[in-house]
Amino acid sequence: MINGKCYLRFPTLPFIPKEPYDVIATDYDNFSLVSGAKDRSFVQIYSRTPNPGREFIEKYKAYLANFGYDSSKIKDTPQDCQVMSDGQLAAMMSVSGMEKALTNQFPDLQLKAPVALNPFTSVFDTLKKLLELYFK
Repeated sequence: MINGKCYLRFPTLPFIPKEPYDVIATDYDNFSLVSGAKDRSFVQIYSRTPNPGREFIEKYKAYLANFGYDSSKIKDTPQDCQVMSDGQLAAMMSVSGMEKALTNQFPDLQLKAPVALNPFTSVFDTLKKLLELYFK
């Protein structure tokens, strides 16, 4: 079933470790089916088309059902983000440090202790803990 592995990194959050994802299927041009959990509790259907249509989504939900995923639990993600113009994208990419972030060249944060991430902790609590470790 697993076609390959990939790792997700958050370039602007270097203290978050890279996470493994399983590529269930892809044609490299139109879609990818990606799982981020060992117990089938997290799966994503990616499309290169912002709004691929109901038929596309249902086709790949049915495909995933053949591998034990509960298609009724797969939720749609709204695709209503503003499309960036070339000028907006160029402005974003020219921000100081963006090139280093996108190539994983991060400064050493010099934390005084390791950070244990808890998915049930609020973002505020996580940031508070990071500041405490950084300035300790």
